[in-house]
Amino acid sequence: TVFKTREARLINDVRKAKDYNRIYKKAQSEIAIPLIYRGEALGTLNTESQRLGAYSELDIRTLRVFADIAAIAIRVAQDRFEIITEIQNKTKEIQDQMQELQKRGENLHQLNYRLERKNASFEALTEIGQQLTASIQRGEHEILSIIHQQASRIMDTDNMYIALYEPEHDLVYFELAFLDGRPENIEHDERWKPRSGGKGRTEWIIRNKKPILTYTKEDAETWYEQPDTKDYIGQKFASWLGVPIEFGEHVLGVIATYHKTDEFKYGPDDQTILTLMGRQAAIALTNARLVRQLDKRINELDVIRALGEDLSQNAITA
Repeated sequence: TVFKTREARLINDVRKAKDYNRIYKKAQSEIAIPLIYRGEALGTLNTESQRLGAYSELDIRTLRVFADIAAIAIRVAQDRFEIITEIQNKTKEIQDQMQELQKRGENLHQLNYRLERKNASFEALTEIGQQLTASIQRGEHEILSIIHQQASRIMDTDNMYIALYEPEHDLVYFELAFLDGRPENIEHDERWKPRSGGKGRTEWIIRNKKPILTYTKEDAETWYEQPDTKDYIGQKFASWLGVPIEFGEHVLGVIATYHKTDEFKYGPDDQTILTLMGRQAAIALTNARLVRQLDKRINELDVIRALGEDLSQNAITA
């Protein structure tokens, strides 16, 4: 019932609940909370007691915090499994390609270069996973710095930015940016100020949930010739790659890297790797935000409990 209605249910006396399936024979009262993520019911969290009237509305609020954590943890685990599966599939695909290239007698130097680059890519992905899961207390800037650091092992990231998105205000704000290998002072540079309702490539990626890869300056110029687009930098880069930071159906932001003069700097392999990094970043960002929400909810519950104790004490005194 709770799974179908997506609403919590408190039963103070199971004997009076006609539709109650009494699996635990000693149960006298129960709370059932739906596990909901982004409107989707994943399951329920139930607790039972041998005492009548063992639970209150405060217990519902408390358990809802744990239910929210459980729902996101389940979704994170599912997403992580998908990433691991994708990495394994890509590894098998690369191994098959290497064997085929060897059969065709392709240049050994070129073959070794490709293999080394692929290995570095998957080592970076593994390192990101280990660093991001080592602590759930990491802040957003620290998480995104790890992404930039590991991406730099594989591709040119001297010019790179990572933007985050607030859907409530359709707001894009830039959390991290590098130009010519140097970190930008985002807070004091007009080029990196937050913007709402933008029409750049960052906003296009967020709204369409798709990456953008342009190989040449001409490709970039053609992209900006589309209607309802705007160039906020005033410069068409020779190579540009941007991917969404996506968790489930929701885009949390964008990772973009570019080169001012060199064309064909990035390719489909870079897009694949950066997309996987974006998904790992999304998981870590979601966890970080969940911890903040949890801290807030715990503080609220502490206030409610303190208020309840004061009321009880006053009632006793009266």
